[in-house]
Amino acid sequence: MTFDGITYRVYDFGRGGDCDANSIWIMETEPKVAFVGDLVFNGMHSYMADDAILAWLVNLERAGMLLADVPTIYPGHGQPGPLTLLESQKAYLLAYCVAVRELADRKPTLTETARQELVARMERFLPGVPLTFLITHSADAVAAELARSNAFKRVLRVSCWSTRSLLYNLHTGAEWEQLPSNSPTLL
Repeated sequence: MTFDGITYRVYDFGRGGDCDANSIWIMETEPKVAFVGDLVFNGMHSYMADDAILAWLVNLERAGMLLADVPTIYPGHGQPGPLTLLESQKAYLLAYCVAVRELADRKPTLTETARQELVARMERFLPGVPLTFLITHSADAVAAELARSNAFKRVLRVSCWSTRSLLYNLHTGAEWEQLPSNSPTLL
């Protein structure tokens, strides 16, 4: 689509981000940039209470492949930056999931003590940034999603695997030990 002489490619990613209607707009006119909306929070804690954190991880992987030739992305929250913002967001979400999973002890909610520990862990992971209240605000929604997810139960065993391998296994349900080195991507 073209507006005022600037051509955009628009991709609907659907659910899996800060909302149920995520899209990416790539500006095809130089300088090439992308607007990734609520897929990325740059320099702040993320809102994750939409019951779609696993879909968010998949969408970040898809976005990374789609935007490989785009030097600058504009997140929905925070300052623009390089494509590595996608990797930073994935790392944050994975760290949050691992912490919630451990602290919730596979239950759909966290105790008050567990919530306090979650805040401490995420503040160590991303120190001195705004929106700290979102850490506890999202905790029970993420705990409930992870408690229902059979695929995520293996995450704690594989913290050294790449995100692509992790997402491939979440998507297919394959056992970690059976993942071939030439595994297909999610798309």
